[in-house]
Amino acid sequence: MALGDTHRRVTEVALRNAGQVVVVPAAGAVGAGTFGAVAELLERGVTVLWESGAAFLEPRDFAEQQALTLEHFGISMQQPIDVWPRSEWRRASVESKNRGAREVRAIGHERVPYVAYRWPREAHVRDFSRVIPVSAEDGRAIAHWGDVSVAQRKPMGTGTLIFIGSPIGPTLRAGDPDAVSLLGAMIRVAAE
Repeated sequence: MALGDTHRRVTEVALRNAGQVVVVPAAGAVGAGTFGAVAELLERGVTVLWESGAAFLEPRDFAEQQALTLEHFGISMQQPIDVWPRSEWRRASVESKNRGAREVRAIGHERVPYVAYRWPREAHVRDFSRVIPVSAEDGRAIAHWGDVSVAQRKPMGTGTLIFIGSPIGPTLRAGDPDAVSLLGAMIRVAAE
C-alpha cells in the first residue's frame, strides 16, 4: 500500500529533525499528536507531502482520521471509493484466462483506473485500490479520479500541505516511470 509500509504509524520523533520537505507515507492510523506536530512544521514553513492511507482503515478508525484531518489541516475527506468494482475485477480475471497476453494488456489498459495529476506536472498514475475524495476551502485540486478531486495543495502557515488521497506507492514500487517522475517533481518543486 501507499508510499510506505501498510498502516504505518508516523511518530513525532521522526518529525523533530525535519528538513524543508517532509514526506508522510501511508498515513493510516495517525494520532492527534502527530497531526499537531505536522501542523507545527507547516506553520514554520516546511512543505509536507501527506499520503493518506486512511482508505484502508476500519470505519471507526477512518472516521477518527477524517475528523483529525479536518481539524488540523482543513482538509475534508469523504468515504473511500473502490476504483476496481468487484464484479468487474472478477469478470476481467475470468476473461483474461481465455485470452492471450497481448489481448489482456490491451483490454486491461482500458479498464485500469488512472488518477490524472495536473500539478506539478501532468501525469496519469495507475491506482490499484481505493481513492479518498478530498477538498479544502483554501486549497487547490491537483489530481482527479474522473471528476473527483483526490489530492489537494494548500498553504498552511508559511508552509504548504500536499495531501494525496490516492496511494501512489504501489506504482512507485512497480517502477512506473510516471509515478517516479511525478513524486520527484513534487519534491523538487516543494524544496524550491
